[in-house]
Amino acid sequence: MTSAGVAQLKASLSEYFGRVKSGEEVVVTERGHAIARIVPISSFRSDSRPIENLVRLGILRRPQQSFGKKLLECLKPEDPEASVLRALRDERDESW
Repeated sequence: MTSAGVAQLKASLSEYFGRVKSGEEVVVTERGHAIARIVPISSFRSDSRPIENLVRLGILRRPQQSFGKKLLECLKPEDPEASVLRALRDERDESW
């Protein structure tokens, strides 16, 4: 993995993109702090284990605990007049 400041990256963009094309990651820094990461597009195309790829790339974190069945068993509040649905439709109609 290579790092480059914004000005350095701007001055040598083709060089850094060449590195990315060859599979290397480039971390972009600003005043010594990482602000972005340029990764090869192939890092995102691996369909075999998409969640693991997102975790590896730092885009997704695994949960510390499961939700459990209690969350899935929650009852939805009753709305016999469908007032929520009506309000949603009214709001959508207003925006068109």
